[in-house]
Amino acid sequence: MGHFAKSVTVRASAVAGLAIALALPVTRSAVPVPRAGADTAAPGFTLSVVHQFPAALQTTPKYLALSKDGNLYGATSAVGSSNGTNGMYPTALVQAPDGTLYGTTYYGGSHGDGNAYRLSPGGTFTTLVSCTVHSCLYPIALVIGADGNVYGISEGDKQGFGNNGQLFAVTPKFRTEVNFNTTVADRPWNLELGRDGSFYGTLMGDIHHPGWVYELTPAGAFHIVATFNGRNGAGPDELALGADGSLYGTTEGGGATGGGVIFRLTLPR
Repeated sequence: MGHFAKSVTVRASAVAGLAIALALPVTRSAVPVPRAGADTAAPGFTLSVVHQFPAALQTTPKYLALSKDGNLYGATSAVGSSNGTNGMYPTALVQAPDGTLYGTTYYGGSHGDGNAYRLSPGGTFTTLVSCTVHSCLYPIALVIGADGNVYGISEGDKQGFGNNGQLFAVTPKFRTEVNFNTTVADRPWNLELGRDGSFYGTLMGDIHHPGWVYELTPAGAFHIVATFNGRNGAGPDELALGADGSLYGTTEGGGATGGGVIFRLTLPR
Protein backbone atom coordinates (compact mmCIF):
# COMPACT_ATOMS: atom_id res chain seq x y z
CA MET A 1 0.00 0.00 0.00
CA GLY A 2 3.06 2.20 0.18
CA HIS A 3 3.36 5.43 2.16
CA PHE A 4 0.12 7.13 3.08
CA ALA A 5 -1.16 9.37 5.80
CA LYS A 6 -3.38 8.08 8.54
CA SER A 7 -6.27 9.65 10.34
CA VAL A 8 -7.51 7.17 12.91
CA THR A 9 -10.88 7.48 14.60
CA VAL A 10 -11.42 5.08 17.49
CA ARG A 11 -14.99 4.47 18.55
CA ALA A 12 -15.82 2.84 21.87
CA SER A 13 -18.23 0.46 20.26
CA ALA A 14 -21.11 -1.27 21.97
CA VAL A 15 -19.43 -4.50 20.90
CA ALA A 16 -16.82 -5.88 23.32
CA GLY A 17 -14.05 -4.82 21.00
CA LEU A 18 -12.72 -1.74 19.26
CA ALA A 19 -14.11 -0.17 16.09
CA ILE A 20 -11.59 1.75 14.00
CA ALA A 21 -11.90 3.97 10.94
CA LEU A 22 -8.66 4.59 9.06
CA ALA A 23 -8.58 7.37 6.45
CA LEU A 24 -6.25 6.85 3.51
CA PRO A 25 -5.51 10.20 1.73
CA VAL A 26 -1.85 10.55 0.75
CA THR A 27 -0.28 13.53 2.55
CA ARG A 28 2.74 12.30 4.49
CA SER A 29 4.72 9.15 5.15
CA ALA A 30 3.81 6.70 7.86
CA VAL A 31 6.25 5.43 10.46
CA PRO A 32 8.60 2.91 8.78
CA VAL A 33 8.97 -0.60 10.13
CA PRO A 34 12.38 -1.04 11.81
CA ARG A 35 14.80 -3.05 9.72
CA ALA A 36 16.03 -6.39 11.00
CA GLY A 37 19.40 -6.35 9.27
CA ALA A 38 17.87 -6.26 5.77
CA ASP A 39 15.17 -4.56 3.76
CA THR A 40 11.68 -5.59 4.87
CA ALA A 41 10.12 -5.28 1.42
CA ALA A 42 11.11 -6.37 -2.08
CA PRO A 43 12.53 -3.80 -4.52
CA GLY A 44 9.82 -1.38 -5.61
CA PHE A 45 7.65 -2.12 -2.58
CA THR A 46 7.39 -0.11 0.66
CA LEU A 47 6.24 -1.59 3.97
CA SER A 48 5.01 0.96 6.54
CA VAL A 49 3.18 0.95 9.87
CA VAL A 50 0.08 3.15 9.71
CA HIS A 51 -1.39 2.36 13.14
CA GLN A 52 -0.10 0.79 16.35
CA PHE A 53 -2.48 -1.40 18.36
CA PRO A 54 -2.07 -1.51 22.14
CA ALA A 55 -0.18 -4.43 23.68
CA ALA A 56 -3.47 -5.79 25.08
CA LEU A 57 -4.45 -6.76 21.54
CA GLN A 58 -1.47 -9.03 20.93
CA THR A 59 -2.51 -12.25 19.12
CA THR A 60 -6.18 -11.20 18.94
CA PRO A 61 -8.06 -11.36 15.60
CA LYS A 62 -8.36 -8.12 13.63
CA TYR A 63 -10.70 -7.57 10.67
CA LEU A 64 -10.31 -4.95 7.98
CA ALA A 65 -12.43 -3.89 5.00
CA LEU A 66 -12.10 -1.11 2.41
CA SER A 67 -15.14 1.15 2.36
CA LYS A 68 -16.73 2.86 -0.62
CA ASP A 69 -15.77 6.19 0.98
CA GLY A 70 -12.09 5.31 0.65
CA ASN A 71 -11.55 4.57 4.35
CA LEU A 72 -10.60 1.29 5.96
CA TYR A 73 -12.94 -0.02 8.64
CA GLY A 74 -12.10 -2.77 11.04
CA ALA A 75 -12.89 -4.51 14.29
CA THR A 76 -10.75 -6.09 16.98
CA SER A 77 -11.39 -8.45 19.83
CA ALA A 78 -10.71 -8.38 23.55
CA VAL A 79 -10.99 -4.69 24.47
CA GLY A 80 -13.80 -2.18 24.81
CA SER A 81 -16.29 -0.70 27.22
CA SER A 82 -19.04 -3.29 26.92
CA ASN A 83 -19.95 -6.18 29.17
CA GLY A 84 -20.76 -8.24 26.09
CA THR A 85 -24.55 -7.88 26.02
CA ASN A 86 -24.33 -6.40 22.52
CA GLY A 87 -21.65 -8.84 21.35
CA MET A 88 -18.14 -10.08 22.04
CA TYR A 89 -15.26 -11.05 19.74
CA PRO A 90 -16.11 -9.68 16.27
CA THR A 91 -15.82 -12.25 13.48
CA ALA A 92 -16.93 -10.51 10.26
CA LEU A 93 -17.45 -7.05 8.79
CA VAL A 94 -18.95 -6.08 5.41
CA GLN A 95 -20.32 -2.90 3.88
CA ALA A 96 -23.72 -2.80 2.16
CA PRO A 97 -24.31 -0.73 -1.01
CA ASP A 98 -25.78 2.11 1.08
CA GLY A 99 -22.59 2.44 3.13
CA THR A 100 -23.92 0.71 6.24
CA LEU A 101 -21.53 -1.69 7.97
CA TYR A 102 -22.78 -5.08 9.10
CA GLY A 103 -20.89 -7.37 11.44
CA THR A 104 -21.09 -10.45 13.61
CA THR A 105 -19.64 -11.46 16.94
CA TYR A 106 -18.84 -15.02 18.01
CA TYR A 107 -19.96 -14.61 21.62
CA GLY A 108 -22.07 -12.18 23.59
CA GLY A 109 -25.50 -10.85 22.79
CA SER A 110 -28.58 -11.43 24.88
CA HIS A 111 -27.97 -15.19 25.03
CA GLY A 112 -24.18 -15.26 24.93
CA ASP A 113 -24.10 -17.15 21.62
CA GLY A 114 -23.13 -14.33 19.26
CA ASN A 115 -25.05 -11.71 17.32
CA ALA A 116 -25.37 -9.74 14.09
CA TYR A 117 -25.30 -5.95 14.21
CA ARG A 118 -25.52 -2.86 12.03
CA LEU A 119 -23.39 0.29 12.22
CA SER A 120 -24.83 3.22 10.26
CA PRO A 121 -22.62 5.71 8.40
CA GLY A 122 -23.38 8.13 11.24
CA GLY A 123 -22.12 5.68 13.87
CA THR A 124 -25.43 4.35 15.24
CA PHE A 125 -25.05 0.78 16.50
CA THR A 126 -28.05 -1.58 16.29
CA THR A 127 -28.25 -5.24 17.29
CA LEU A 128 -30.19 -7.08 14.58
CA VAL A 129 -30.34 -10.56 16.08
CA SER A 130 -29.03 -12.27 19.19
CA CYS A 131 -28.10 -15.85 18.35
CA THR A 132 -29.11 -18.86 20.44
CA VAL A 133 -28.03 -22.50 20.63
CA HIS A 134 -30.74 -23.21 18.03
CA SER A 135 -30.31 -20.27 15.65
CA CYS A 136 -27.14 -18.74 14.10
CA LEU A 137 -25.01 -20.18 16.91
CA TYR A 138 -21.45 -18.74 16.69
CA PRO A 139 -21.67 -16.67 13.46
CA ILE A 140 -18.34 -16.42 11.62
CA ALA A 141 -18.75 -14.88 8.14
CA LEU A 142 -20.82 -12.38 6.15
CA VAL A 143 -21.12 -11.60 2.44
CA ILE A 144 -23.22 -9.26 0.29
CA GLY A 145 -25.53 -11.22 -2.00
CA ALA A 146 -26.36 -10.53 -5.62
CA ASP A 147 -29.63 -8.97 -4.41
CA GLY A 148 -27.73 -6.46 -2.23
CA ASN A 149 -28.77 -8.12 1.03
CA VAL A 150 -26.41 -9.37 3.72
CA TYR A 151 -26.01 -13.10 4.32
CA GLY A 152 -23.92 -15.06 6.79
CA ILE A 153 -23.00 -18.44 8.17
CA SER A 154 -22.75 -19.74 11.71
CA GLU A 155 -20.39 -22.49 12.78
CA GLY A 156 -22.75 -24.12 15.27
CA ASP A 157 -21.61 -26.75 17.76
CA LYS A 158 -22.50 -30.29 16.75
CA GLN A 159 -20.95 -31.98 19.78
CA GLY A 160 -22.13 -29.58 22.45
CA PHE A 161 -25.57 -28.48 21.25
CA GLY A 162 -26.43 -30.68 18.25
CA ASN A 163 -26.30 -27.61 16.03
CA ASN A 164 -24.58 -28.23 12.66
CA GLY A 165 -24.61 -24.56 11.65
CA GLN A 166 -26.82 -22.35 9.48
CA LEU A 167 -26.68 -20.10 6.44
CA PHE A 168 -28.85 -17.09 7.20
CA ALA A 169 -29.94 -13.73 5.85
CA VAL A 170 -29.44 -10.61 7.97
CA THR A 171 -31.34 -8.16 5.74
CA PRO A 172 -34.02 -7.11 5.07
CA LYS A 173 -34.83 -9.22 8.15
CA PHE A 174 -33.24 -12.23 9.79
CA ARG A 175 -34.20 -15.61 8.39
CA THR A 176 -32.56 -19.02 8.12
CA GLU A 177 -31.83 -19.98 4.51
CA VAL A 178 -30.19 -23.37 5.18
CA ASN A 179 -30.21 -25.35 8.40
CA PHE A 180 -27.33 -27.79 8.01
CA ASN A 181 -29.00 -30.15 10.49
CA THR A 182 -31.33 -31.03 7.60
CA THR A 183 -28.42 -31.88 5.26
CA VAL A 184 -25.69 -34.52 5.22
CA ALA A 185 -23.07 -31.84 5.91
CA ASP A 186 -21.93 -29.81 8.88
CA ARG A 187 -19.44 -27.20 10.16
CA PRO A 188 -19.80 -24.36 7.61
CA TRP A 189 -16.60 -22.36 7.48
CA ASN A 190 -16.62 -19.97 4.53
CA LEU A 191 -19.07 -18.25 2.20
CA GLU A 192 -18.42 -16.76 -1.25
CA LEU A 193 -20.63 -15.20 -3.92
CA GLY A 194 -20.11 -16.73 -7.37
CA ARG A 195 -20.40 -14.91 -10.68
CA ASP A 196 -23.64 -16.80 -11.31
CA GLY A 197 -25.26 -15.20 -8.25
CA SER A 198 -25.16 -18.41 -6.21
CA PHE A 199 -23.52 -18.71 -2.82
CA TYR A 200 -20.73 -21.25 -2.44
CA GLY A 201 -19.25 -22.36 0.83
CA THR A 202 -17.07 -24.91 2.55
CA LEU A 203 -18.14 -27.38 5.20
CA MET A 204 -15.30 -28.82 7.26
CA GLY A 205 -17.03 -32.03 8.31
CA ASP A 206 -15.49 -34.28 10.96
CA ILE A 207 -13.20 -37.27 11.39
CA HIS A 208 -15.62 -39.48 9.45
CA HIS A 209 -16.56 -36.93 6.78
CA PRO A 210 -13.60 -34.98 5.24
CA GLY A 211 -15.76 -32.09 4.08
CA TRP A 212 -17.78 -30.60 1.25
CA VAL A 213 -18.36 -27.58 -0.95
CA TYR A 214 -21.99 -26.53 -1.34
CA GLU A 215 -24.06 -24.22 -3.52
CA LEU A 216 -27.16 -22.20 -2.63
CA THR A 217 -28.81 -20.85 -5.78
CA PRO A 218 -30.67 -17.52 -5.96
CA ALA A 219 -33.87 -19.58 -6.09
CA GLY A 220 -32.99 -21.17 -2.73
CA ALA A 221 -31.94 -24.64 -3.96
CA PHE A 222 -29.18 -26.28 -1.90
CA HIS A 223 -26.70 -28.68 -3.50
CA ILE A 224 -23.50 -30.42 -2.45
CA VAL A 225 -21.20 -29.76 -5.44
CA ALA A 226 -17.93 -31.32 -4.23
CA THR A 227 -17.05 -33.98 -1.66
CA PHE A 228 -13.60 -34.47 -0.15
CA ASN A 229 -12.27 -37.95 0.52
CA GLY A 230 -8.92 -37.31 2.21
CA ARG A 231 -6.88 -38.01 -0.90
CA ASN A 232 -8.05 -34.73 -2.46
CA GLY A 233 -8.02 -32.90 0.85
CA ALA A 234 -9.80 -32.94 4.20
CA GLY A 235 -11.35 -30.16 6.21
CA PRO A 236 -11.88 -27.44 3.57
CA ASP A 237 -11.69 -24.01 5.15
CA GLU A 238 -10.86 -20.98 2.98
CA LEU A 239 -12.61 -20.28 -0.33
CA ALA A 240 -12.11 -17.46 -2.84
CA LEU A 241 -13.41 -16.56 -6.29
CA GLY A 242 -10.66 -16.48 -8.90
CA ALA A 243 -10.35 -14.12 -11.86
CA ASP A 244 -11.24 -17.05 -14.14
CA GLY A 245 -14.57 -17.56 -12.36
CA SER A 246 -13.39 -20.75 -10.63
CA LEU A 247 -13.39 -21.22 -6.88
CA TYR A 248 -10.08 -21.78 -5.13
CA GLY A 249 -9.68 -23.00 -1.60
CA THR A 250 -7.53 -24.75 0.96
CA THR A 251 -7.95 -27.73 3.25
CA GLU A 252 -6.56 -28.21 6.74
CA GLY A 253 -5.35 -31.72 6.01
CA GLY A 254 -5.40 -34.56 3.54
CA GLY A 255 -3.69 -34.82 0.20
CA ALA A 256 -0.64 -36.91 -0.66
CA THR A 257 1.38 -35.61 2.30
CA GLY A 258 -1.46 -35.15 4.79
CA GLY A 259 -0.62 -31.47 5.12
CA GLY A 260 -3.59 -30.17 3.14
CA VAL A 261 -4.06 -28.95 -0.42
CA ILE A 262 -5.00 -25.95 -2.50
CA PHE A 263 -7.93 -26.95 -4.69
CA ARG A 264 -9.75 -25.53 -7.68
CA LEU A 265 -13.46 -26.00 -8.37
CA THR A 266 -14.67 -25.02 -11.83
CA LEU A 267 -18.32 -24.04 -12.18
CA PRO A 268 -20.74 -24.92 -14.98
CA ARG A 269 -20.68 -22.38 -17.80
